[in-house]
Amino acid sequence: MAKVYVLVTESMYDYECYLSINVFAKYEDAKESFNEAVEEEKANDHLMGEADCIIEESEDDFLIYADGRYVEDHYHIYIEEQEIIE
Repeated sequence: MAKVYVLVTESMYDYECYLSINVFAKYEDAKESFNEAVEEEKANDHLMGEADCIIEESEDDFLIYADGRYVEDHYHIYIEEQEIIE
């Protein structure tokens, strides 16, 4: 079975929701896009300087949110591996 790598970006700010889904044939391409997005978020996200900022991070998953306010203010990006049924 063939595999694809899905990069999902989901965020909420001031009760407005954003969702982006990008599909890659190679893990390396998904990972490069993921790393660029995380670097950009760490450099520019308004939450980074707040005292109640919570960051949960692993190799293929990055989540930042304001403690107690996830529903109204967060950014989440992750890579999922999916099999294609032929």
